[in-house]
Amino acid sequence: MPKTIPITKATDAQLRYYATTILGLDIHPMVSKRETILSKISAASDAAEITVPDEDLPDAPPARATQEQPTEIPAHDKPPVIVKIAITEAVDGEEAVPVSINGKAMLVPRGMWCEIPYPYYEGLRHAVEDRYEPLADGGMSTTPRQVSRYPFEVWVGDDEPREGVMRPPAQAA
Repeated sequence: MPKTIPITKATDAQLRYYATTILGLDIHPMVSKRETILSKISAASDAAEITVPDEDLPDAPPARATQEQPTEIPAHDKPPVIVKIAITEAVDGEEAVPVSINGKAMLVPRGMWCEIPYPYYEGLRHAVEDRYEPLADGGMSTTPRQVSRYPFEVWVGDDEPREGVMRPPAQAA
């Protein structure tokens, strides 16, 4: 038998029940802050009292059954990558490229094969800029084209490049 209680006296489980079942709100199972659930309820309703079941409710919703996801290897555990950043026509096209990951920076020289830690490779791979191409009528395209900010090659052979590889200095533990 349902009961009506003041919203201020409701447990987290009762608030979640009211929000999802009575009001039909979508509250992610990972949301656990009482204030978050209360703010969603107050945005949908100005009720001072809520209706909940008489029996005790579980503290957290049951986990949804999901397909088993393949385990992704964290980037910091992946092997280093050998890259060669191209020298470009840009003003700074011959200077080393700064790559920062979580506040730690590394300068990667251009025009030579360098071994860099995998997270820095990911940072380099995601360094893109938008380019707007000229149109035949003299105007500019309004649709940007994403291009690599620092074009580079990746060494994928089993042996090292003939030119040798510059490796970063060993970091102190």
